[in-house]
Amino acid sequence: AQVHLSAWNVDGKRQLTGSAPARFPVGGKNAPRLEYDDVLGLNDRSRGWDTNRTLERYAALMMEAAECRADVMLGHSTVRTLRAGTRIEIDDAPALGLQAKPALLLDTVEHVGINNLPKDTAASIAAQLGEPTEHLVFDQPCAPVTAESDVFGLVSAATGTRSDDAIHPQPQNLATAQAQGYANSFSGVHAPRPWRPALAAADGARLHAKPTASGVHSAIVVGPSGETSPNGADELYCNDRGDVRVRFHWQNGSNDNGSNNADSAQDNRSTRWIRVAQRQAGPGMGWQWLPRIGQEVLVKFVDLDVDQPVIVGALYNGRGDGGIAPTPGGASRGSEAHEDVFAQAGNASSSAQANLAAGHAPPWHGASADDKGHRNAAALSGFKTKEFGGEGFSQLVFDDSNQQLRVQLHASTAHSQLNLGHLIHQADNFRGSFRGQGLELRTDGYAALRGGKGVLLSTYHGAGGQKLEPVGDFAAGMALLKQVQQLGQALSDAAKTHETVQLAGHIGANKANESQLDKERAPYAAMERTASGMVAADALDTAYADAADKAIATGEGKVPHTSDAVIALAARGGLAMVAGQQLQIVSGETATLASGGDINLALADVLRVHSGQAIGVLAGAQKADAEAGLSVIAGNDDLDFQAQHDELRIQAKEALKIASTDHTVEFAAKKKIRIATAQGASITLQDGDITFECPGKITYHAVQRKLAGPVQKSYPLPAFPKSICVACLLKSLKSAPAFTQVE
Repeated sequence: AQVHLSAWNVDGKRQLTGSAPARFPVGGKNAPRLEYDDVLGLNDRSRGWDTNRTLERYAALMMEAAECRADVMLGHSTVRTLRAGTRIEIDDAPALGLQAKPALLLDTVEHVGINNLPKDTAASIAAQLGEPTEHLVFDQPCAPVTAESDVFGLVSAATGTRSDDAIHPQPQNLATAQAQGYANSFSGVHAPRPWRPALAAADGARLHAKPTASGVHSAIVVGPSGETSPNGADELYCNDRGDVRVRFHWQNGSNDNGSNNADSAQDNRSTRWIRVAQRQAGPGMGWQWLPRIGQEVLVKFVDLDVDQPVIVGALYNGRGDGGIAPTPGGASRGSEAHEDVFAQAGNASSSAQANLAAGHAPPWHGASADDKGHRNAAALSGFKTKEFGGEGFSQLVFDDSNQQLRVQLHASTAHSQLNLGHLIHQADNFRGSFRGQGLELRTDGYAALRGGKGVLLSTYHGAGGQKLEPVGDFAAGMALLKQVQQLGQALSDAAKTHETVQLAGHIGANKANESQLDKERAPYAAMERTASGMVAADALDTAYADAADKAIATGEGKVPHTSDAVIALAARGGLAMVAGQQLQIVSGETATLASGGDINLALADVLRVHSGQAIGVLAGAQKADAEAGLSVIAGNDDLDFQAQHDELRIQAKEALKIASTDHTVEFAAKKKIRIATAQGASITLQDGDITFECPGKITYHAVQRKLAGPVQKSYPLPAFPKSICVACLLKSLKSAPAFTQVE
């Protein structure tokens, strides 16, 4: 006879084989050659078969289990010292090819004993209680002592099994016990042959020389040296598949040989690598949870096979400190409650948390709904991690408190949080004070909000706040942009009429009717078109194509979305931008501040307006102001107007007044000053002469007329730069004058 085994090695991606021939004769001389083939590990990809020698060992165990049961001797006796697992020698044994006094290893023994009472006493008891045979039964069905070898020709199919009604002693044993007081039946195998258990697998399809494991078992995850406490940040110990090793509670004080030695060294070989069950697992997807060193886990065995354990969950083995006062060394004070530990918690500090020295307690243990119980009536659920070797954590918390629903996504680094719903302070188990309702995204560190296809921030909602708009709905912003476009057109046309600088946002910044956002539209029109985008709702690629085409057509299967990557802000009640230090608005093309009413610039220091080209200021384009059209006033110091390279024109349709209340009015020119009227009268100051010209008469009035000799006195004129001195410009800018003169 021979046993052949085959298994698949996951790590090496190869098939392993092992076989074991019979070492002892099985059957008679004319018995056929018997072979048994089995495939192991088909249901367990991490079973741990690593070499052919491993399979050869299992094949040898199965062969030995079959050999020791190939010849089973059954017998009856009245020897009261027979015990299963002991050896006996039998004189005058039947001719089974055995030696004269075969040594047998007793496999099973069925004992039957009846008190040898006097006949009258026995009859009296039988009359009162019934015959003894009616009460002489076993508590559980016992192993049989009769069998036939019919499992692959070697092992009994009935080995380890017996019908449920086989709880009465065998009739022969019962009769002998009634006559002599005691009898037994036994089965024995060849003592020289190694005895191996032959237990049927859970599916009943084959026999394995190993025990089965029923139910679930609790175990502790261990580290590389068998430790149950992590060493600093080394809290995980697993292989490349995420399998871990554990130690079962009944393994404490046992070595690899199974001896119960309290001083036996423990290491990571208490078990093989064990898979960890996940809620979902797929190619590069699914849940990923690995139990850490020291955690208690629940282990189940596939098909009750002791070699196929799977971790199906984790267990808490502690409780929160709430109501239990701490004691030195963890000594117990009974069940007396101490509520003072709850009072130590606050919005930013926790108390009554788990006593980690006593076990692993839940992160949010329910106490009570009042302030003394952390305002937490077991309403918190979710998931919380812990930093390797530290106290940091990340958590996802669901708060199901009645009328106070809340979700929190929290990373302890820089106290970064996303809070939704009923916003409160939370410090571990403590539910703190109320902070508001809605959404909060906060961090003590750096925050960034990025959208590759655009970002929309809006305080507008549907009519009455009842409508659920599409995510990209920007109807209110579109209306405001339309108003900006109309206002820009009206003011730009007015600027053209009054011969000043038109609005680049309306006519185009670099070229007419063109912008960086849209080659066919000026900035205002381009932005309004972008905000009006409509894209397909059924496919992402189609939506990208619609955005690239700047589609705005509405219809079935279309949803609103900006066609370019813009940041759109629309504030229904107002938009406040406040900076404690600097506020910068920078644009690569145009920047427009537009308002349907007034725009006020209020400064406590200096206002600087610099332009690389022209600056156009137009007032009264639509309606005149009763106070002033354009008012430029310097409350202190000079008001300096300069045209350093071209003309400076001061023109008025009505009167032009230049007056000085406390000093003089001076006109100076390098070549000529001429004052003239439209009718032809003029005064010209040129070189050293003064020329009066008029088509009519010249009239002058004076109390006294005096003519003196000639006088020549030069007048200092401003020196304008012919080229820009960068160093001078920077130096002047640092002094913060209203205007900077460069040389």
